[in-house]
Amino acid sequence: MAWKDGNPATLIRRWTSATALVTAALVLGSCARSVSIEDLPEIVITANDYLFNAPQSAEGGMVRVTLDNQGEEAHQVELVRVVEGFGPDDILAAIQDRDASAINAMVSYHGGPNEVPPGSSSTVITELEPGSYVLLCFVAGPNGELHVLQGMIGSMEITAPENPQTWEPPDPDFEVSLQDYRFELTGETDEGMHLVRVRNDGTEPHELRIVGGDRAGGGSSTISPGIETWVELTLEPGRYSVVCHVPSDQQDDRLHTELGMSTSITVP
Repeated sequence: MAWKDGNPATLIRRWTSATALVTAALVLGSCARSVSIEDLPEIVITANDYLFNAPQSAEGGMVRVTLDNQGEEAHQVELVRVVEGFGPDDILAAIQDRDASAINAMVSYHGGPNEVPPGSSSTVITELEPGSYVLLCFVAGPNGELHVLQGMIGSMEITAPENPQTWEPPDPDFEVSLQDYRFELTGETDEGMHLVRVRNDGTEPHELRIVGGDRAGGGSSTISPGIETWVELTLEPGRYSVVCHVPSDQQDDRLHTELGMSTSITVP
């Protein structure tokens, strides 16, 4: 969730895994099958200006979420699990009111590919629990209006997996800890493809946006405290800004960037 006006720089994201082995799956009564990253189930969501084309339902657990941007503007997808008793109209009303506290009371944030440039795709690995989900795009268009307020909102039902499986992720190339209100980055940010682990170690929802000017960056859309995502991230040589544009429900809806949540990385 981000309320930054203007169309932010393009990004693509993916995040990696732990130094220790992480078992990430729903184990629902039967033995879980260990799989590689390529064998994880994939949910493909298509973005256009301004709508999502997504399956009505999909199995949860550890999944690869791919956003295929077929529009003419950058897009993202935020996968939010809705608290029982609320629905898309309630969330949309809170977004129109720019009321972060109301939104956070209705959902939990499970990430997704952040701003993906037109004609590109990006994949994030995340764990989806069974439930009702809403798909949101908080990118702002050329007129400064958020895409979600122009109709870019969707829904999806996530069901329990029939064949639970375990994913043991490899050691990450680098890791990003999202905290209140700063980033802690560890590891090497070299040129090329990376699998990056991102974890929200703060008390508020946070996102990771890696902005590279006219170079593609990457990131993970908003995740709730305690949630992890993994992003496949391609970096070119140069300097990148690392920012979080989520509004704070503890600081009068001020953007986290205004509270100091920004830094930079340099790729040699």
